[in-house]
Amino acid sequence: MSNPTLVKTKIIFGYTASDGYRMEYGAKAGKGSKNIRGEEVPAEAAFLDALEELARLTALFGFENQAKERFESARARVAEWKTGGAV
Repeated sequence: MSNPTLVKTKIIFGYTASDGYRMEYGAKAGKGSKNIRGEEVPAEAAFLDALEELARLTALFGFENQAKERFESARARVAEWKTGGAV
């Protein structure tokens, strides 16, 4: 199997907590996205930044173990797919 190449990413999510705090998160990267120095931002940057923020939030709100399980399960399914197994 050939691996697809990531070109452009955009991530948007938000939440409201019981204390009334609300947050919206957004990030984009890849083709056409530049940092303040005018350098193109690698496409994976938005995914990795969002993953870090989601890791923080799952730990903060008390479901870090479930998040780890789902993350590892998804990685295992991709590994199986790459070796030609079922998904």
